[in-house]
Amino acid sequence: MKKIKSLKEIVSNKLEPLYLITGEEEFLREETINLILNKCFRKETRGFNVNTFYGDEVEGGELYNCITSYSMFSPYKSVVIKDCDRLNSRIIGLLNRYLDSPNETTVLIFEAGKLPTGIKFFEKLKNKSCHFECKKFYERDILTWIKERVYISGKNISEEAVMLMFESVGLNIRTIANEIDKCLLYIGERNKIEVEDVENVVGTTRKFSVFELNRAIGEKNTLKALYIVSRMIELGEPLQKIIRMIGWYMSIIGRIVFSKSLKKNTDDLRKEIGVAPFYWKNYLKEAENFSEESIKKSFEFLLEADYNSKRSYQNNLTIGTVLVYNLCKLQNK
Repeated sequence: MKKIKSLKEIVSNKLEPLYLITGEEEFLREETINLILNKCFRKETRGFNVNTFYGDEVEGGELYNCITSYSMFSPYKSVVIKDCDRLNSRIIGLLNRYLDSPNETTVLIFEAGKLPTGIKFFEKLKNKSCHFECKKFYERDILTWIKERVYISGKNISEEAVMLMFESVGLNIRTIANEIDKCLLYIGERNKIEVEDVENVVGTTRKFSVFELNRAIGEKNTLKALYIVSRMIELGEPLQKIIRMIGWYMSIIGRIVFSKSLKKNTDDLRKEIGVAPFYWKNYLKEAENFSEESIKKSFEFLLEADYNSKRSYQNNLTIGTVLVYNLCKLQNK
C-alpha cells in the first residue's frame, strides 16, 4: 500500500493503476478524483476515456470490458467505481483477480465514504492501491488545505490572504473552494493571491473581519473590539459564525496558556495546532493577557452567547457586544 498524505503528492507522483479514495469529506473525495483524472487526460480527450460506475448498480461484463479495453486518443483510460463498499460478491470476485494484474493503461479509482471491515477483498485493495483518506477537516486542517489547493492550481497565496479567507468564509470546504476558484480567476496572470484580492472577491475587509476582532480581544482593546463586532453584525455577519470563530481563537490562546504549566515547547505546539509562524508571535503575545482561570471563564461566556443566540429574546447586537465586552474584561490573574 502507498499511503498518500497530501494532494500535492498526487500531482507530483507518477500515475498508478489503482487508487482508493475514502473518508468523511465527500467534497474532498470528489476533488481528489478530479485531480487524478486531470493528471490522466487533456480536457479534449477526457470524455472519451472516463467511465463511472456505482457499486450497487454496476454490471460485471460492462465493468470488465471497461477496465481491460484500450484508451482512445490518450495513453490512459480511467474507470471510477463510486460507493465501492456496495459492490456485490460477484463483482468483488471479478475485481479480486484484476487486482493481481491490473491493466497498465487503465487507472482504476475506487471511492467510498467508509470501507466495510472483515472482508478480505477490501484489505487486499488497501494493500494493492494508492490510498488517500479524506478525513474530516478541523480548523487547522482547513488553513493548510487552502494553501495546498491554491498550490496545485499553479499559484501561491499569502498567509494573510489564507487567514482572511478562512475567517470570512467559514468551515465549509465546498464554499471555500468556490471562493478560491473566484480568486484564481480574479488574479489572472499574477502568481499570488494577496489579501486585497480576497477582500475584493469575497466581499469582506480586514477592518471588520473576525481576525481583527480576535486581535482586539487578545490585546484587551475593548473600544476597538466593540466597534468591530457592532459593525460586523450591522453589515449582516451571522452571529453564530462570529461566536464560532472567537471560540476557535480562544482555543488557540487557551492551549498556549495551559502549555506553560505543562512546560511544552511553543514551537512544537505551533506545529501541532497548525498556525503559521507569521501569526504565532502575535498569539504568544496576546496569550500573556490571559490566565488559566480567565480561559475557563471565556468558554463560559462563549457557551452563554451560543445559547442566547439560539434561544434568547435578546437581539444579535446585544449578545455579540456583551460577549466581546466580557472577554475583553477578563483579567490575567
